[in-house]
Amino acid sequence: MALAPLRFWQSLYPGRMGVNWPAAASDLHQRSAAVGMFAPERIRGRGAWWDNGRSVLHLGDRLITPAGEQPITTPFPSSHIYQRLKRLEGPCGVEPLTLPEAAVIVSIANRFRWEVPASATLLSGWVVLAPICGALRWRPHLWLTAGAGTGKSAILDRFVAPLLADFALLVSGATTEAGLRQSLCSDALPVVFDEAESNERSDR
Repeated sequence: MALAPLRFWQSLYPGRMGVNWPAAASDLHQRSAAVGMFAPERIRGRGAWWDNGRSVLHLGDRLITPAGEQPITTPFPSSHIYQRLKRLEGPCGVEPLTLPEAAVIVSIANRFRWEVPASATLLSGWVVLAPICGALRWRPHLWLTAGAGTGKSAILDRFVAPLLADFALLVSGATTEAGLRQSLCSDALPVVFDEAESNERSDR
C-alpha cells in the first residue's frame, strides 16, 4: 500500500502551515465508516468474475466490463473490492478466433499421441474455459497422465502455456499447497501444475 504524495493532501486539505492533518484524518474516518467493516472475502484479484449479473475481467491495473475498459483506480459500483495488482496483458483488444482459426488450434492438439483421441478435444476445451474459471459456478479441472518421458511437459510448455500466456499460474511439482495458495492469493487464474518425475518409487 502506498500513500499519496504530499501535494495530493495539500490540494484537498490546505492549511496555514501546509496540510490540515486533523481535517484529513476526520474525513478519512468518516469515509471509512461509510464504507463499512472490511471483509477479506470481498477482495477479488485478477481473473474473470461474475458480479451481480455483470462479467468483470480484472487485469491487475484495469477492469473490462460490459461498459468498456476502465482503470482500476476509477470507482466501480460493486460490493466487492477489486485489488490493484501487477498488470496482465489479457486479450488486449484482440478479436475472438474465427472458426477456421479455432480449428487450427484443435488440429494442433490432435497431433499429440493420445491414448484416447477425444483427449485432444477435451484439452482444447479446457484451454478455452480456463481463463474464465473464476466466473464459472464449477471450475473445470484437467489431469494429464502418462509415463515418464512421453511428452507431458511438452504439451504444457508448447501448447497450453503459449495459449494462456500470462493468464495462468505456472508451477512445478516442488511447489507446496501453502506456496500455491500464497502465490494465488485472491486471483482467479488457472493453475498449470507440472508434476516433477521422481526417481524413487516411494516418492512418486
